Amino acid sequence: MASVSVEQNTIVRRTIENYLDTINKYCYEKGISRMPVPNLDYLLRGTSGGTANSTTFTISLNEILLLENWDLYQIRTIPHELAHLATTHLFGYQRQAHGRHWKFIMKTLFGLEPSRCHNMDTTNSMVRNTKYFEYTCGCNTKHVISSVKHNKILRGRTVYSCSGCRGVIYYLNKTTDKRTLMAERKAKA
Repeated sequence: MASVSVEQNTIVRRTIENYLDTINKYCYEKGISRMPVPNLDYLLRGTSGGTANSTTFTISLNEILLLENWDLYQIRTIPHELAHLATTHLFGYQRQAHGRHWKFIMKTLFGLEPSRCHNMDTTNSMVRNTKYFEYTCGCNTKHVISSVKHNKILRGRTVYSCSGCRGVIYYLNKTTDKRTLMAERKAKA
């Protein structure tokens, strides 16, 4: 598995410092103390692009997604996470992580669209490859359900029906996994 090189790490830190300069100009204008450079790690796993921890003042990035979506990280994920830390620094603890103060920083200070979720392909970064079960109904629609719902059906605790034909769904004795489902959806798009 590839890891972030020294050169790439330098670029990520430079990106953080560039956005931090913008925040600190705002701090200077408002008479607020400068925001320090946050800690940085590449320890995040799974499908999240990044997280910001205001207690440890750390930005954690998903190394796999960073390397696969390099340009997007520079203009979306890194400023997104830095905006969370800036929100706490400028306005204190916020009940809504993507509330009006975070949106202000993203829009007004960074000039970016404040979207809270990414749309990166996470196939290679998934930690678990969740198992799904294939069902069908009277109108032959394919229904793919999680193991939790599947086990409830097997135990007789619940019955699920098709939203189209209203017929009860039944198990086809086939399983699939999350990676396969994502690949199928990607092929259809």
